[in-house]
Amino acid sequence: MGAQRIHLFLSLMVGFLLTFEGEAQVTFDLEVQVVMDTVLYDGYQGAEDFIAEGSRRYKLYAVLPSPDAIMLGPAADSDSDPAIPGFGFDAACGCYNWESIFVPDGYNSGSSINAGFYALAPELVYDTWWTTHVGTQTPGTTVFQAPGTFPIDFDACSDLVTQGALVVTNADPIHATVQNGRALIGQITTCESFSYQVCVAMQVGTEVTTLCTDGFVEVTDLCVPMLDPQFSVIQEIGCFGDSASVEVLPNNPLDPFNATVEYSLFQLNETDTVLVQQQVGNPVFSGVEEGNYHVALLDTARTAVLSSNTCRDTTAAFAFVSPDEIVFNATLTQDNICGELDEATICFTAEGGTGDLTTLGTTDFGFLVVPNENDCFGPLSCIGGDGNYVLEVTDETGCTQDTTITISCPEALFFDVSNSEVSCTGYSDASF
Repeated sequence: MGAQRIHLFLSLMVGFLLTFEGEAQVTFDLEVQVVMDTVLYDGYQGAEDFIAEGSRRYKLYAVLPSPDAIMLGPAADSDSDPAIPGFGFDAACGCYNWESIFVPDGYNSGSSINAGFYALAPELVYDTWWTTHVGTQTPGTTVFQAPGTFPIDFDACSDLVTQGALVVTNADPIHATVQNGRALIGQITTCESFSYQVCVAMQVGTEVTTLCTDGFVEVTDLCVPMLDPQFSVIQEIGCFGDSASVEVLPNNPLDPFNATVEYSLFQLNETDTVLVQQQVGNPVFSGVEEGNYHVALLDTARTAVLSSNTCRDTTAAFAFVSPDEIVFNATLTQDNICGELDEATICFTAEGGTGDLTTLGTTDFGFLVVPNENDCFGPLSCIGGDGNYVLEVTDETGCTQDTTITISCPEALFFDVSNSEVSCTGYSDASF
């Protein structure tokens, strides 16, 4: 972590001054939720400034310690041995810090900033700041009012803020913005990682306690698990008509994908990209046909702690190639007519596939027949009164194509002559 500069501030606001010497109640168990809500993969061109490609905007939310607590806002003590340490960021790669003669450097008032500034400089939405007050009131709250100005050389990316004297007023600095038990206290737009330290004053009844982080908290790039995703082919297309399977894997097996990641399989054509399959939480795609593909990853999380709704990346392109189809045609060129004669003949043509083709025939009883040199089977007889022949062609990789031809099984004709004697009275006997 880089060296921290400490700036001392004395409040210029009118009010009752209160110091923390001998009175401050400070704990070091503040819960802060960090959400990365924007990744500027292509950078951002504002009215005057360009924000670097790959910058991430992080938002920091302080969590209420109990439902009856009132959040007063970030606080610090300027004493030489402060009970409440200064708050600030430490961004090694710097941060985006919007500058204007109208708004003090490193400071803005969160939701109460003049909307006209956004129209003049839309890049202001990526400014780095700590929310120190908003323009609302909650009667009865005790407020530690933030300073109104920062020194000219203040660096919001690396310097600590100390408030100096604290002012008691009726203005509510931040509690009105609490939703789901938390409130936005700061924002930073920086590169992949940074650290922060902050204390937030909370009030329960008439008692004020300041909750602090336990020193600086490191925040690593929340998109790391999704950076440079890999693919692993589970199943190639073995034969024509089959399909493939592929799995998306994190670049680092020890840093798995979040369950909220959406995986989109795109087919890459010559002129466009077509979405083929899309699923959340499942990195395996099955039933993939021949073609060129890549998988796009997008984290769909919206409010999860230490997660993002914009982390995204894509795998390298990969391709599946289907073998040539085996084209197999078989025809019964001569059928059996008389039961005593085996005349049935089946001829075939086979092409395609991979390598040399082998064609064989079998009966329902498992008898094997082989073709002659003219690519014909025959003469064929009925086996046990069954005329079914299954013909199958196989290529060198084991891919097959088959068809069934049924030959006729006519019954044989039998001529039977019998001899019997007939006696006729008065006439000569005869025999037939």
